[in-house]
Amino acid sequence: MKVLRGKTALLTGASRGIGIPIAKALAEQGVNLILVARNTDNLNKASKELKSSSVKVFTIAFDLGKIDQLSDLVDEADTLINGVDILINNAGIDVCVPYHKMNTEDIDQIINVNLTAPMILSKLFLPKMFERGEGHIVNIASLSGLVGTPYDESYTASKHGLVGFSRSLRITATGESYPVGISVICPGFISDTGMWADAEREANVKAPSSIGTSSPEKVAKAVVTAITKNKLEVIVNPTPFRPLLLLQSLFPSLAPWLTQKSGTTQLMKEVAYHYLNERE
Repeated sequence: MKVLRGKTALLTGASRGIGIPIAKALAEQGVNLILVARNTDNLNKASKELKSSSVKVFTIAFDLGKIDQLSDLVDEADTLINGVDILINNAGIDVCVPYHKMNTEDIDQIINVNLTAPMILSKLFLPKMFERGEGHIVNIASLSGLVGTPYDESYTASKHGLVGFSRSLRITATGESYPVGISVICPGFISDTGMWADAEREANVKAPSSIGTSSPEKVAKAVVTAITKNKLEVIVNPTPFRPLLLLQSLFPSLAPWLTQKSGTTQLMKEVAYHYLNERE
C-alpha cells in the first residue's frame, strides 16, 4: 500500500503509550483514524490532539478482553466511515511478576488482549479488505516475541504467538494471492511512554546499556514504513539484535547465559519483585 492518504486505519490501544505516536504518524500521512481503547477519557484526549489535523478521527471505547464482542467492534467501525483499509493491533497488557505468583485471570487476560483479539480482528477484517481489493494488517509485537524474556512468561508467550501468527498469515497471503499486506513490528525497550517507561519510573530501573531504548516515534515510523513497503518484520532497537537471534537459534542453551550477561535477567527480576510487592 504505497499511497496512504485518504485511507482509514483502525488502531487499538490508541489512548496511551506508543498508540498516540502511531496515530500521529498515520495522520501526518493523511490517514483517517478510528481510535480504540478502554479508557474513554484518555481516548477523548488523544482524539483532541489529532483533531487539528486534516484527517477524520473517530473513537470507540472498547475492552479487547471481551473476545465474544469483537464482531460488535467491527460492525461499529463500519458504521463510522466507508470501510477500514488498515488494521493495527497495538493494544497490549502485561503483568510482570514471578510466574508462580501469577493469577490465572491475569494469564487469560494477557493472552486474550495480546494474541486472541488481534487474531480474531484480523479474521473479521480480512474479508472486508478482500472486497475492497486492498488492505494491510500490522501487529505490534515485541523483542519478547523473538526471544525468551525472564519473569514475563505470559507476555512473552503472547508476543511469540503474535509473531508466529503474522509470519504464518503472511505466507498464506502469498500463497492465496491476498490483496492484503501483513506486518509485525518488534520493538525493544521504549522510552518516555508505555509499559516500560512506567516500569522505569515505578520500579526505579533502567534498560541495560547493551540493549538500550528507542523512542516511540521510531516505532511509529516503523509502522508507516512496514505498510508502505509491505515489510513482514521490523525490529526497532538501537543496537543490532538479529545476530543475537541467530546465535540463540544455533545454540539455544546459550540463551540463559546471554540474557544474564546482558543484564536483562537481573533487571526483570527487580521489576517483577517490585510489582509483586505492590500487589501484596
